[in-house]
Amino acid sequence: MSVNNLIGHKLHLNNFVSLYKKNKLPKKILLSGKNGIGKSLLVKNFLFNVFEDVNSKLLIEKEAHMNILNIKKKDNKKKIEIDQIREIIKFTNQSSFN
Repeated sequence: MSVNNLIGHKLHLNNFVSLYKKNKLPKKILLSGKNGIGKSLLVKNFLFNVFEDVNSKLLIEKEAHMNILNIKKKDNKKKIEIDQIREIIKFTNQSSFN
């Protein structure tokens, strides 16, 4: 994954990486906005900076990493559903699988 694909969010990426390196990154981050503005790409670029091993990067690329939850609204809905909120709460209350 190349940061060159990240248009308009390089400052945010650098801020996230800097906070992570200083151990000041919030435990939970919620990104919202219109479709196609690069939220998922920003997160994937950040995670590629954080995780160094190839296996983790493959899992991140497939959105299958057990320590990362990616919630998207369903195609036929205007907003995320209450069941998805419950999934977020359950996930954030669990320990990581490190």
